[in-house]
Amino acid sequence: MVLESYIRSNTAHDIYSLNGQVPETVMSGETADISFICELRWYDWVKFRDTSEAFPNDKVVLGRYLGPSIDVGPALTAKILKMNGTIVYRSTYRGLNDDERNSAIEQAMRDKFDDQIRSKVGLGTSTDIYKGLNIEGTPTYDSYADDYENPPEPPPEEVEPTPEISDKFLKAHLQLQKGNLLAKGRVIERVRDSDGNELGREHHNTILDTRRYRVRFDDGDVTELTANVIAEAMYVQYDGDGNQHILLGSIIDHKRSKDAVSLSDQKVVKNGKAHI
Repeated sequence: MVLESYIRSNTAHDIYSLNGQVPETVMSGETADISFICELRWYDWVKFRDTSEAFPNDKVVLGRYLGPSIDVGPALTAKILKMNGTIVYRSTYRGLNDDERNSAIEQAMRDKFDDQIRSKVGLGTSTDIYKGLNIEGTPTYDSYADDYENPPEPPPEEVEPTPEISDKFLKAHLQLQKGNLLAKGRVIERVRDSDGNELGREHHNTILDTRRYRVRFDDGDVTELTANVIAEAMYVQYDGDGNQHILLGSIIDHKRSKDAVSLSDQKVVKNGKAHI
């Protein structure tokens, strides 16, 4: 279920509000990365290095892919089922190559693997085992009321989007990471629907702010960003006094006029004596 949820979150759907993007991109404001779910399918055969194997056994052993591991290990770590029925987390693994798929010895190892798993967890289920059973289906229960003396008013069915008037993010300058460089950009407008209406609602908690904006970078690239990504970029480039931090690489095409004070002429008179 976890793997299927990640695949669906990173798959394009025929949903108008996604605007051609995948759900993960819309929610995070960044281009979705599918590298951790696109290489293998559920329960595919894999080979990985098992440090528990002692000499002279081969440390590269057979396993089954059980999907990505999000909370354990570095990026691209996977959950892998071993022949003894335990699950390990590995960041170094691979699928089978053509020679291994066609090898009779390797096929025998795969058959042995499946037999071992069946002996521990049992046979796979199918709809045949439910034939002849008296199954009534999903039960139904009586609805219950909330314990409110004065129940709150239901929200309006249609919530109007926040207008552009006094929008604090419009025309804002920000710096965002693009590759290995910091790119300067400017918020130019709100994202609108096909009828020209603004999309999204403002919220005092920026994480729940659903507004989307178009940002133009100095290289001419225009991209859509959500309010939370823009707020984070603005927050890190200003200090507590509102001063903006800008990285200065160099000053080019400058000159010095003859009226400028030279270093040798910069003197201070103290106790009747001139000090440089």
